[in-house]
Amino acid sequence: MTSIDDLFEEVQRQVDSAPIPACQVAVGHSGAIVAFHSFGQASNSSRFSIFSTTKPIVASMIWLLIGRGELAASDQIGQYIPELTTADLGQVTLEQVMLHIGGFPNALMPEAEGSQAAFRRARFATWSAEWPAGTRFEYHSDSAHWVLADLIERVTGLDFRDAIAQQVCAPLGIERSLGIALSNQQDICELVPMSAEAQTDSLLRYNNPQVRVAGNPGGGGIMTAANLALFYQGVLHNPGELWNAEVLNDARTNIRCTFEDPLMGV
Repeated sequence: MTSIDDLFEEVQRQVDSAPIPACQVAVGHSGAIVAFHSFGQASNSSRFSIFSTTKPIVASMIWLLIGRGELAASDQIGQYIPELTTADLGQVTLEQVMLHIGGFPNALMPEAEGSQAAFRRARFATWSAEWPAGTRFEYHSDSAHWVLADLIERVTGLDFRDAIAQQVCAPLGIERSLGIALSNQQDICELVPMSAEAQTDSLLRYNNPQVRVAGNPGGGGIMTAANLALFYQGVLHNPGELWNAEVLNDARTNIRCTFEDPLMGV
């Protein structure tokens, strides 16, 4: 049987033999971190860009609001974000946004605009539907979660980054994951291109300190592997009944989207 030590040894071999400057591995079980190790240039206090694993953290804030009765999956987003009604997206439901079937996968939101409510909402008004909501699946890499961020702000009255830090991260015992202040970025590991093609990868923008401050809700999270694993332990075990049990169970078990993913072919 493969042990955690075997896993760590294999990771160490990969770091030693490949151009991987830093790596972390964390294992969670029964609501706690049972193993955590850093490799290469990283220490256990080093933080990494977590890209699209940011999305479930943002979604979990929406679960909180649904559980409190402040939002419903059937709500039309135009009820809360009038700027999207001018973009022919007002009738898209919260459920469709969260399932990547909202019909606006390529809508643009520069971080410099998305991080500020007034500019974000002005940008929303320029968006348009690419296809009818609810008719197909297409991964919304950034756009859907800027909508979720704005919903969080409209409903809670808080900056979305602060709301998530205070109402999701803090109760789970994990550090702030979105909107990292310039004064708190010293231990963030830089992204390193692994090929010539990756030199122009748009993900390298997450090395920009101002982009880290912006806290892109679709991919701008910054965490240690241990904190990320602890988030998922929270989703599995719901400590302190943070989320409404019925809402959390639905999020974990109910397959709401059965459209084929054109990217993956499944």
